[in-house]
Amino acid sequence: GIISGLVAITASCDCIVPGWSLLIGAISGIVYMAAAFTLMHWRVDDVVGAWPAHGACGIWGVVAVGLWHDSNGLFITGDGRQLFSQLLALLLITALLLPFAVVLSLLRWFQLL
Repeated sequence: GIISGLVAITASCDCIVPGWSLLIGAISGIVYMAAAFTLMHWRVDDVVGAWPAHGACGIWGVVAVGLWHDSNGLFITGDGRQLFSQLLALLLITALLLPFAVVLSLLRWFQLL
C-alpha cells in the first residue's frame, strides 16, 4: 500500500498539487491489488510483489502525470499533449526493455538461467 503510493507519486512529485497526489496514491493501491491478483492468477512467482509495486504502480504514476500535471495535465487544462508524451515514453521504455525480457525468458525456457 504505502510503497505503491510512493512509487506512483514519485514521477509527478514536482508537478502535482498535494490533493491530487493523495488521489494518485489511493488509486495506486487499487492498481497494486489488481496487478498482484493478476500475477497470482497467471501463477507467476513474485514473492515480494516487486512487479505490482514498482512496475504496475510506476506505470500508473507515469500516466498520472499526463492526467494531473499542474500546467499541462488533461484533467487540469483539457490539453492531451502531456498525456500523449507520457504514453509515448511508456511505449519507448517497453520497446527498450522487451528484447531483454525475451532473452531472459528464452534462457529460462532452455534452463540456462
